[in-house]
Amino acid sequence: MPGEVEVCDNMIWANRIRGDDTLRCRIKELSPGQAVVLEVDTHVGTWIAINQHPIHSTGYALNPQGAARAPWHALWEERPGDWVSIRFVRYPAEA
Repeated sequence: MPGEVEVCDNMIWANRIRGDDTLRCRIKELSPGQAVVLEVDTHVGTWIAINQHPIHSTGYALNPQGAARAPWHALWEERPGDWVSIRFVRYPAEA
């Protein structure tokens, strides 16, 4: 069963992922600026870790980049509060 993430912000928060503890831990282990490729609600794209958000002093968040940005922002505008599928694909350096 894939994990799910709550659409609750313009980014993904590790503490809003359920059903995939391994993914949540991977996100928490990323250094700020480090990238990860995720499949979120059928859309594959790159996300960048920003472990220190300017408003929230704690928490681990990912900002959508490139192809991930438009689908995530559409979800945030159209389906706030919904839970969507999330799956680790790879780290960008992996083929």
